[in-house]
Amino acid sequence: MGPPAALAVLAALPLAAAALVALRWRALRRPLAVDPQSREAPLAPGELLRLRTWAHRLRRALVLVGIAYLGLVAASLVGDEPPAGRAAAALVLLGATCLLAAAIQFSESCPRCGYNLGFQRRLALPTACERCGGALA
Repeated sequence: MGPPAALAVLAALPLAAAALVALRWRALRRPLAVDPQSREAPLAPGELLRLRTWAHRLRRALVLVGIAYLGLVAASLVGDEPPAGRAAAALVLLGATCLLAAAIQFSESCPRCGYNLGFQRRLALPTACERCGGALA
């Protein structure tokens, strides 16, 4: 991956961020079809287990990303590869880990209203849904 491709990737990041902000705004504006009594009801054990599994998966992904970056740093200090090859490997690793993190982050939604939990909090399970106000923990 040469410098023009790297610049194209960097130029696409603000567009991706703007798209996420627009999607969040649109999701918050949708009509809410959850009655107030169901917000106060505790989650079913299966729903709670699913949310906790999602939160654990997020933490494991963070550890995996950290290990991958430490491995890349160690390989760049030891390797005989030219610096251009290391830069390309770093960009590929950065892109792959960003895609992995985004896929896990936005893979779970509120069991009551369906609002995506990835918009609400990073790397943790929110205590309540931002959209319907239902307790999640």
